[in-house]
Amino acid sequence: MSVRLRVDVSQLTRAGRAVNALLARGENMRPVMEDIAAHLEESTRERFETQRAPDGTPWMPSGRALRQAGTTLTRDGHLNDDITRRVTGRRIDVGTNMIYAATHQFGATIRPKTAKALAFRIGSDFIMTQKVEIPARPFLGISAADEDAIGDLVNDYLTGALQ
Repeated sequence: MSVRLRVDVSQLTRAGRAVNALLARGENMRPVMEDIAAHLEESTRERFETQRAPDGTPWMPSGRALRQAGTTLTRDGHLNDDITRRVTGRRIDVGTNMIYAATHQFGATIRPKTAKALAFRIGSDFIMTQKVEIPARPFLGISAADEDAIGDLVNDYLTGALQ
């Protein structure tokens, strides 16, 4: 024997309005997607201040930052200044078009293409080497705190329909 209760929410007054409002909010997530994108852009910019990856690990200081008592990835501030966000449909993009961004995000090994060695100057020293290792210093990504904030933003947006 089975028992079933079927409820047509359109027949309910207060509860029906609440369910319909919640469904309507769920149909248009654009406002909360914009809020999430803004949060992620700000969170990414803060990583340049904290000098930490999204997982909380500190960035390896760059040689320039050590020599000049500065901060890593912030010599001119162009990378941080170029962080942008975009919401398209159900997708959020936070990133930069700077050509060297991927090198800093993922790390890289630089080798000479046609010469026998790389040659460059650091201060008054002239250096020749076969390769230069640039460690990854991730600045893009979602931290645990970002996940919590995103959950709060979505919760606030959806529960706002019930008020």
